Amino acid sequence: MTSDNLARYELVSLKLVVLCATSGTLSAAARKANLSLSGASHRLTEFERTLGKRLFRRRYRGLEPTAAGWVVVRHGETILSSVEALRVGVQSAADEGACSG
Repeated sequence: MTSDNLARYELVSLKLVVLCATSGTLSAAARKANLSLSGASHRLTEFERTLGKRLFRRRYRGLEPTAAGWVVVRHGETILSSVEALRVGVQSAADEGACSG
């Protein structure tokens, strides 16, 4: 996996963690992230393995973030918001035309 693909993979994983925390279930988070349930489950497990911490307690009725999970959610929301602001800013600059570089 190239570094660009890895960065994109990790952003999607971060978004999935935030969606799991806000929706409470992996199936709802997977739908919102446009992932299959099995793909979302694999991605979440791999992200936890990469971080070396469990991010959620798996309950019969859904997911409950662990302390580490809440840390990832808080930072993830900030990172995803910054990425969206970057996208909007770049789009706005592109719409303006010439670059004054």
